[in-house]
Amino acid sequence: MIAYFGGILLIAGIAVIQTNLLHGIAIMSVRPDLLLIVVTFIANKNGPGVGQGAGAFSGILQDLLSLAPLGFYTLVNTVIGFLYGFSKGNVFLDGLIFPMMLVALATLLKGLLFSVVAFVFGIEGVVSTVFSTAFLIEILYNALLAPVLYGIMGRMRWLMLDYRERNY
Repeated sequence: MIAYFGGILLIAGIAVIQTNLLHGIAIMSVRPDLLLIVVTFIANKNGPGVGQGAGAFSGILQDLLSLAPLGFYTLVNTVIGFLYGFSKGNVFLDGLIFPMMLVALATLLKGLLFSVVAFVFGIEGVVSTVFSTAFLIEILYNALLAPVLYGIMGRMRWLMLDYRERNY
């Protein structure tokens, strides 16, 4: 139970950092999506159920802390968390290449899902930003930060369900 609260606090802390403190490291006003990186890690380590829960919680926080329509990030992050949960046991996140590839693909999937949701609900301007230089910068930014954050989170054993089952 304590481990779940730790995961919730980690996501909440990252959400606050992402929305309030990352302006200083923005490149062309593009900030990395730290929550997406956290969701992909948690989903990969714990499976689809926990992944979609982490995605839903992070999405709700992003919706509340941003100007996006309520549910926009929630839907996208939940789908990504669920899909990336199927990588549990199949994709191992050691080294540099796999975390970078996993997060780059997640960022691309996020952009595509944004486009679909925006098209369905008639939100203008999202499709053009997905196919832009800024989006390419976000993909690269997230991919470069992935090994660093995965390395830090890999040391937080309480984020991994299997570890909690063995030791609690």
